[in-house]
Amino acid sequence: MENLDGGVLGSEQDMAHAIQIGTIQMAGITSNNVGQLAPSLNVVVLPYLNETM
Repeated sequence: MENLDGGVLGSEQDMAHAIQIGTIQMAGITSNNVGQLAPSLNVVVLPYLNETM
């Protein structure tokens, strides 16, 4: 996935880390990359959680 800024701020993982340490205030990041820094958010990406879906 290509960043809208042309990669100037780095990859999504780089931006997630920069948010965590306070270098930048926000970025467009997918839940898979945020889940590496905050494992509790991995519940969002669990496939087939509900049988009827």
